[in-house]
Amino acid sequence: LSIIVNHCRQWTLPSFTQKEQETFNKKEARKDKNKMSEEKKKKKARNVLLFIWLAVCCSNVVVSVDSSSSSLLFKSQTRFSSIATTMTGETGPVVLPWGIPRGGDMSQSSSVETVDEGGKVSIKYQEEEEEEPDDDNDNDRDSSGDINNDEDDGEEEISFIFTPSRVGDGSESDPDGLPTRYLRMQKGDREKAKAAFAATVKWREENGVNAILDRPYETFELLKRIFPAYIPGRDLSNNIVVVQRPGMINYDLGHKNNVTGDDMLMHYVYICEYCWNILEPGPPDGVMTTVMDLKNIDFSTLKDKEQMYFLKKFVKMMSDHYPQRSYKTLIINAPTWANMVYKMVKPLLRESTKKKITILNGGKKQDDLLIQILGRDAVPKELLEDPKSIGDREDSDGAMSKIEEDLRSFCKDQLERHGVAMQQIVEL
Repeated sequence: LSIIVNHCRQWTLPSFTQKEQETFNKKEARKDKNKMSEEKKKKKARNVLLFIWLAVCCSNVVVSVDSSSSSLLFKSQTRFSSIATTMTGETGPVVLPWGIPRGGDMSQSSSVETVDEGGKVSIKYQEEEEEEPDDDNDNDRDSSGDINNDEDDGEEEISFIFTPSRVGDGSESDPDGLPTRYLRMQKGDREKAKAAFAATVKWREENGVNAILDRPYETFELLKRIFPAYIPGRDLSNNIVVVQRPGMINYDLGHKNNVTGDDMLMHYVYICEYCWNILEPGPPDGVMTTVMDLKNIDFSTLKDKEQMYFLKKFVKMMSDHYPQRSYKTLIINAPTWANMVYKMVKPLLRESTKKKITILNGGKKQDDLLIQILGRDAVPKELLEDPKSIGDREDSDGAMSKIEEDLRSFCKDQLERHGVAMQQIVEL
């Protein structure tokens, strides 16, 4: 029996075991390969969704991102379950816990609207102070009853401090002092809207957003070079147009000049505050058309931790603190995989949101739609694949528009008022 067993082992079992082992190894290798492939696909899909989220947040969809992994730029926001209000007398103002009367602090600034010869409307804000009664008024009057001023009246200093609510945004009539935009953002859920607005007020206080236009901004030109986001003009519906080109952010120049992701976020906040307080103060609350150019965005971008981290923070900031500000969002020069991912998330979106987002992959169709929405005279040439399609226009690109010139002048005026010079750029 021992001889027979040994003989079988020599020619039967080794041949059978080796064949089975090879088959088994091949199956396991295929499983491992398929598993790795599935993991890569899931990872790419998660990263690609960030770009879709960016478009969605511009179209009033709240995006939730875990702030615990992104605490380098901003502290995680505290959500309050409820906000108490106090009434001061039957006809007194409703005061929120953070000390802002409903509709904003109207004693801080007032607007003066003027129209020049060309029909352009300009709005200037200046500080208003309550007049205190003067017991010696009678002594300052002459025999005719006119007031005599021994000193020349100086011009009142202009103030550019703005609160998150103002007259005309619905907060003056809301029992909790909430702007209507926050109620629409939360689909009428008052508790969630109160928590969202409280988080915005807290964020503005922590980052000094209320006074961001009142402070000198000496790194304005530097951030303009690093982060290509600009206002080329208005669309055919007279809404502000903002162009964002995330694929062209110059991170190397930022590193050379010690610019952080926080600095880039605050630069975009500066642009937004200028839009909604100087350029389009309302009422009613203005909306914008966003053109997001994904040129130079590919899968290598999705692997860049610095870029993805910035985009996550950018999405969350705009979604949380500037809700309901979108008229249309045009995503241009999008890679083909962006369309595939958008089709996956599209059924989850509201109908109103779907109508706002358009994804384009370049070509004549993209040029035609840009001209159709922005207008032949306003569409930036640098966004068109065929600039000749709009004829001969003498203007330069959208980053040098009249609105951008006014924004630069505003920034320089603030620097001059505070006696601060623009920071020099250290070139690469």
